Amino acid sequence: MDLHDEIINSPYMQPIIAGPNYQRSRELAIALMEVDMSPEQFVTATDWSKEMVTDALAGQPKVEVAVYAALMQTIADQKWAPQRD
Repeated sequence: MDLHDEIINSPYMQPIIAGPNYQRSRELAIALMEVDMSPEQFVTATDWSKEMVTDALAGQPKVEVAVYAALMQTIADQKWAPQRD
């Protein structure tokens, strides 16, 4: 199972999958996974994208914003985790 499937199958993703902004969140997550950037650039990108997603999630349950934050952390952990042999 790849990281994307792992994230999608996570129970924490269910509120986003069930919500109206799932496709937008999914596209953003995939785009961020594919971009070659440093951890510092990732922080800048996520700060910018948080504004966009917060706007998209306006009026949504707070859990969707929390899940988005967890998704970004999962991506960061995967992108810059120490390589295992």
